[in-house]
Amino acid sequence: MDTGDLRVPKHEVEAEIALEGGTRRRMVFFLSDASLAHVGPERISDIMNSSQAFVPARDPKTRQVVFLSHSAIMTVRASPIVATETETWEALYRHPVEVTLRGGGKVRGAMEYSLAPEHSRVIDYLSQPHPFFAIADGKELVLINKHHTLQVAPLDEAAPKRRAVKAARKRR
Repeated sequence: MDTGDLRVPKHEVEAEIALEGGTRRRMVFFLSDASLAHVGPERISDIMNSSQAFVPARDPKTRQVVFLSHSAIMTVRASPIVATETETWEALYRHPVEVTLRGGGKVRGAMEYSLAPEHSRVIDYLSQPHPFFAIADGKELVLINKHHTLQVAPLDEAAPKRRAVKAARKRR
């Protein structure tokens, strides 16, 4: 294939992807210097949530350009700075969750988002039309493909302590 025919934007970002079957690999994504969806440069989440069936990417070791099937990508992990870049809004809602993926993998972290108050529940965020949703796990931002998600369990950080206290009272 003549790669001279490929129009590759100038902005490149490296992230780790997990594919169906459990394969993990680092890939370089090509991002536009201007987004059609918001002010500023394109972000990885913009590409993952686009309607394109395939995503162009390059293997950083071999430098080979490949076209990844959106539906085969389970997760994308990137540093928060790389993933959000010029995002200036602050999340109004933060919900700790544990996500169970097909194949048994789990991701723990927090959904952080801003929606209208009447649409602020976890189910409202998950029901957005985008194929990927984001979880901040403390070190990285993880974009998760809804198609590969078996369940999302909200974590009430205080609940385990309350249950432990109740169990201790019953033993007396």
